[in-house]
Formats: sequence, C-alpha cells, structure tokens
Amino acid sequence: MIPLLSLALSAPAQAATAQALVELRPEGARLIDLVASPGPLSGRSLPPLKGAPLLELLDAEGAVLARLPLPDARGRSVLPLGAEMPGQEVVLDRTVLRVPLNWPDGAVALRLGAQRLSPRLPPPLDPIAVQDSGPSTERLDLVILGDGYGAAELDRFAEDVDRMSAYLLGIEPYGAYRDLFNIWRIDRASAESGVSHYDAGRDEDRDTAYGCCYGCAGIDRLVCCDDAKVMTEVAEAVPGADGVLVLINDPTYGGAGGYQYATSAHRRPHRRAGGRPRAGPQPGRPGRRV
Repeated sequence: MIPLLSLALSAPAQAATAQALVELRPEGARLIDLVASPGPLSGRSLPPLKGAPLLELLDAEGAVLARLPLPDARGRSVLPLGAEMPGQEVVLDRTVLRVPLNWPDGAVALRLGAQRLSPRLPPPLDPIAVQDSGPSTERLDLVILGDGYGAAELDRFAEDVDRMSAYLLGIEPYGAYRDLFNIWRIDRASAESGVSHYDAGRDEDRDTAYGCCYGCAGIDRLVCCDDAKVMTEVAEAVPGADGVLVLINDPTYGGAGGYQYATSAHRRPHRRAGGRPRAGPQPGRPGRRV
C-alpha cells in the first residue's frame, strides 16, 4: 500500500502545467486555488505587480525550483458612448488573477508567502463548442459564460452566444482569421434572472452564477463579477483559454475591459474579449479611479 503522503506528493508531479488563482486584497495577496492542466497554457505578458510577493515552485524537500512575479491585472475600463458618456478607468482594490504556470519535473507545490498548495485535478466538465477550428495548441480559445440567465433562459443564452460570436468574427481583422478561433460556451444557470445593480442609487441584489453587478468602483456602467467563480470555471473547463467573455442578462448598457471582460448580451458589444479575469465586488464597490 502506498502511503497517503506519497500519493499527495507524487500526483502533482504529473502536471505539465497548472493555473494558480491568486486573490489581490488591500491587506495582501492570497493563494486560493491551484488547478492542474493537461496541456500547454496561454497567457498574455503583463507587467509585474510592484511590491507583491513572488510565487515559488517547490520540490518535495521544500527547495525553490523557480520564482515568478504576480502580474498586475487590477485595471478595468469602459469605453466612451458618445459625448454624454466618456470613457473611464479604475484600479480595483480587490481582484483575482489566473496565473498560468509551467510545472517543472520534481515540483510538488506552489508557495505564496506562508501558503502552500499542491495542484488538484479539475472535475470533468464539458464546455460546448460553438466553433471548433482545431486543436487548442494551434488555435485561440475564447470562452463565453453567462450571468443572470435562469434555467429556463439557457436556450436564449445559447442564442446570445451565437449572435455575439457572429458579431465578433465579423470585425476585421478577426474575420480574416476566423478559422484560427475556437469558441466555447459554458452553460451555468443562475438562481435568479438578471444581475445585481448598485448603480444610479439602486441597491438590488440577485443570486447569480458569477455574482456580476453594475456600479463597480462607483461607475454606474462598469460591470464586475466574482473573479474566483469565473476563473475557477474557466480553469476547469478550458484551461488554455486565451480570452474570457461574460455575457450579462440585463438590458442596461454596461461592461468592462481589462484582464477579463463582461458585457451586456442585449446591446452590441463595445469591445472584443481579449484577456482574463476580474473583480468580485461587494456593494461597497471597491476600487479607485485613475
């Protein structure tokens, strides 16, 4: 019989890559999850977060095999909508990063400060292929999720994804390279229809799959979601995702651009999803304007 400790140490060594989820808070960074991945991961090159501790890959003896900086992905923005709605940018006080990691031979754990985690295997999930153009190692993978769609509205979510996909691939130069994109849909029903509103003096809570809300950081049309929920879903379903887009089931114009995108499914998207993750705001709307 193999000792339990040996199983815990040997299983992570099988991971060629992994994804760390790190929460950034005013009081510091916190390692919240580490998911093993079956193949190569994609990732944008982002500037390092100044003053943040380094991620450290450890072997079974606790020796450091590699050190990696945390990326700075706190910024969010909304583009202008005519003269009456100028563009705005904020730096969020709280957000969650999805950090892709190459997992070297002999590594068994990741350390951030006093925290240490070993990779867990993701549960089996079946994202729906909206467009399958080839292997993920040779394509750009866009993942589309929906927030505020009840179980009876998932068919409409599928229609919204098809409409959004057609729109995005109709924009040049993306249209010329449409065969280089894979598009995946993740169906996740919300307990309530619509999303939370903390904008324009409203204080309306909705119980939704990804906790998205308007009024993030005090900007009425800036939409933020629960980063940990979104990034965990993406890490488990499509670990090599190059872009993440959350469609919001709400008629109010709004969205966010940054490390991960959210936008209304009922209005023409103001921007293509091009990055990864976002914030998990509370009614206090964390963040500061820049």
